[in-house]
Amino acid sequence: MDKFIGDGILAYFGFYANSKHAFGAVDAINSALELRKSFKHIKSNWIKLWNLNEDDINISLKCGIHSGNVLFGLLDTQTRSQITVIGSSVNLASRLEGVTKASQIIISKDTKELIQGTFKERSINVKHIQSYPDIKEVYEVVEFR
Repeated sequence: MDKFIGDGILAYFGFYANSKHAFGAVDAINSALELRKSFKHIKSNWIKLWNLNEDDINISLKCGIHSGNVLFGLLDTQTRSQITVIGSSVNLASRLEGVTKASQIIISKDTKELIQGTFKERSINVKHIQSYPDIKEVYEVVEFR
C-alpha cells in the first residue's frame, strides 16, 4: 500500500515482476476481489453494530486498475519523506476509479491484455474519462474464471 488519499487507497503491485508478465495485474485484481468480499462483510457488521438498515447508509467500494510504467522512488522534502509512484499510469488508475459504480472493479485495456483468460470481465462503454479522451471502453472484472 502506498498511501491513503482522502477516503481512498493507492496501492501498487508488481514491483518485482518482469513487465512482460501479468503478476502485478493478477495480484491487483485478486486483491480487489478479496477486498470487495471483505468489505461486504465488514459493512454488514458495522450496520448491525450501529443498529441501522442497509438503506440508511450509502457507502461502497470501487476499484480502478491500470497496468503501465510509473516513476517509483523516494520523494524527500524537509517536511515529508515518502516512497511513492507517480505518472500517467497512476493518473489513469485514479480516473478509472472515478468512473466506477458501487462495488465495481474496472480495469484498463492494458490490464485486460495482461490477464487474458484469468478473470471473467465485461466491456463497458464510457463517454468521457478526464485527460483520456481516446478511451471509450473499459472492462469490469466480474469474477475469477
